[in-house]
Amino acid sequence: MVKIPLIHSFSKKENCLELLENIVGVIESCDPNLEGHSLNVKNLTLMLFEMLPFTYRIQIDLYQLSLAALLLDLGKLGLPREIINKAGKLEDKEKRIMSHHPEIGAMIISRVRGFNQVSQWVKYHHERFDGKGIYHMKGKKIPLESRILAVVDTFSALIMDRSYKSSMSYPEAISELRLVAGTQLDAEIVEYFCRIPPKKIERSLNKVRRKIESLTYNTSDFE
Repeated sequence: MVKIPLIHSFSKKENCLELLENIVGVIESCDPNLEGHSLNVKNLTLMLFEMLPFTYRIQIDLYQLSLAALLLDLGKLGLPREIINKAGKLEDKEKRIMSHHPEIGAMIISRVRGFNQVSQWVKYHHERFDGKGIYHMKGKKIPLESRILAVVDTFSALIMDRSYKSSMSYPEAISELRLVAGTQLDAEIVEYFCRIPPKKIERSLNKVRRKIESLTYNTSDFE
């Protein structure tokens, strides 16, 4: 039996991750409400991982968590565009429809062999820590990976522009995270996130913007 060298296996994973980043980047470059959000979530997730205590880090498959971060909003592709792109407050019915995007994303992901855990993390990434979410999971019954993604997803959404809101500054976004810590989000994970140096977050966001620009294509360039 021939064993595949470990370095080769690692490179293959990195190539797959880079390919997925490019695909997600192209999709999000066409949507002003998603422009680089998933790429930013993935980068921030890696930063947060470094802040976690060793007892948490040894529980996490960082490669699969990176996949989940990139696929976080996959379910939004199955929602009506008039809801996704609405420039204003959503009505109650529209909110209910929007709330199902993690479930839709999880259903799509679960069809890929070996992605069962990834699909579960995506499914529960909007669960509230106080148990008042869609599935009424509470506290640490929510997967650790989902709690991590919830914090990062919330922060990224706050600091990025949307058609229905302006972006927040870093201090404003951090204050907002702390405001919902213990209710919407896991307070412990929020505090670990707040330890990430602000300059590192800003560099990541700039990197994402450059990546999105490089993946934006104008068909007139090929005429």
